[in-house]
Amino acid sequence: VKWLKQVGDAVKNCDTLAEVERDKSIMERVARGDGVLRARLVEEGSTSAVGAVIGVIAAADEDIASFTG
Repeated sequence: VKWLKQVGDAVKNCDTLAEVERDKSIMERVARGDGVLRARLVEEGSTSAVGAVIGVIAAADEDIASFTG
């Protein structure tokens, strides 16, 4: 539904990254590690499968090509 962090923002474990709609309720998606939000793989208003990767958190200089294609 809505991203709360922008690409380039520093992220800490358990920070809220986004709000997602699931079964007619809004839930928060939290970070599972520390780093920088390097990519958003699903944009606001889009849909994705349950359990899909929606963003990439990595070090500022880490190669994320395998996630972003």
